[in-house]
Amino acid sequence: MLNIGRRGLSTLFILTGMLLARSVAGQFDDLAVRLHATDRDSMVHVDSTRFRALVEHLCLKFKDAPLETWSVEDHINLMRCANTMMFERRVGEQFADEPYQRLDALIDMQNYVHWITERYPKWIPNRGMGLYIPDLDMEMGGTPSLRGRFNVQ
Repeated sequence: MLNIGRRGLSTLFILTGMLLARSVAGQFDDLAVRLHATDRDSMVHVDSTRFRALVEHLCLKFKDAPLETWSVEDHINLMRCANTMMFERRVGEQFADEPYQRLDALIDMQNYVHWITERYPKWIPNRGMGLYIPDLDMEMGGTPSLRGRFNVQ
């Protein structure tokens, strides 16, 4: 048996935690792909398991990190998730349970729409009373184009 002592064990736990945090931080960045204006009818495809994991990740991120520290990819993913859940809920009850309701509640509690318009003041109104943020090339709310949502399979 390995005898590393308390100090070595605590160092091991700290290093493991740092490595896990680093690997989790960018695990969904590939979903935040920016689609060009010519690709308005394109969607980012994601399976339902990964979509649920992304929603869980964003719920934790709301609790663990101030919005100012979020990456551009996190904001794009949050907007796409919110748009996807809102649009799909209109059609049926696909995203009516946990963790989707929790993410909706966190978006409201954090007053995210107000915060994002303060952070990116060059937003413009979009279809269906939503907003478009040119700096992120992303829509939030209203009737977003297909590229502003995920295609959850």
